[in-house]
This record gives sequence, structure tokens and C-alpha cells, in this order.
Amino acid sequence: MERYYRPSDGSSRAYHVVETYEPGWAERNVDDVRSVLRRCASYLVLGSQVSFDIVDPQYLDGAGLLIRGRIEHADIPNTVTYFVMLRRGETVSTVSLPDPGGQAAVDSIAARVVARLG
Repeated sequence: MERYYRPSDGSSRAYHVVETYEPGWAERNVDDVRSVLRRCASYLVLGSQVSFDIVDPQYLDGAGLLIRGRIEHADIPNTVTYFVMLRRGETVSTVSLPDPGGQAAVDSIAARVVARLG
């Protein structure tokens, strides 16, 4: 399932994907993301530096990952996006949030995602 959320203030929209896997594959998905982030933490694209760092590898008491992505541009302001990845059983929920103004806002949104996953 995919959804987009557009804030009423007109700021950038958030993107939410919920995936359900066959037994054992949700954990593999999360492990694959961790592996890619270790190998490809930073790279150059069209003159901009793209980087990812795991802010909290045990986010929400071990239920997920909190990842910060950055795009550093030479001639325009940098872009920051947070990714909240949560796993419950064989379901993985990933929310992509343009910087909402700090981790407190990210935590609030993540808490709502956890509540929906049960």
C-alpha cells in the first residue's frame, strides 16, 4: 500500500509505504536496508552529494530504524529527509518525511505509525 500526505501548510509531502512479506522476508528486507546504508552511505549525483546516516538503529525500542538523508547542493539550500522504517512481524512500514523541523516532529509521526501497525 502506498500513500502520499500533503501538509495543509503547502510544504513538501510525506510518502508512506506498507509492505507485507512472506514469512522471514520482512526481516531480510530490513537487514538489506542496513547493508545498503553501510555500503552506500554517500555518493555523488549530478554534482550534488547524497548521504544517509542511521540516526537510531534501535528506533522506538528496537521496532525500527530512523534514517536521515541529505542532499548537499552547490548552488541551492541542502535538502534533508527522514525515513522511519518499522517492522511488525512480516509487515514493514516506511515513511519518508521532508525535514519536519527536528526529531521531535519525526517522533510524533512515527508514534502514529506504530499505533496504526498495532
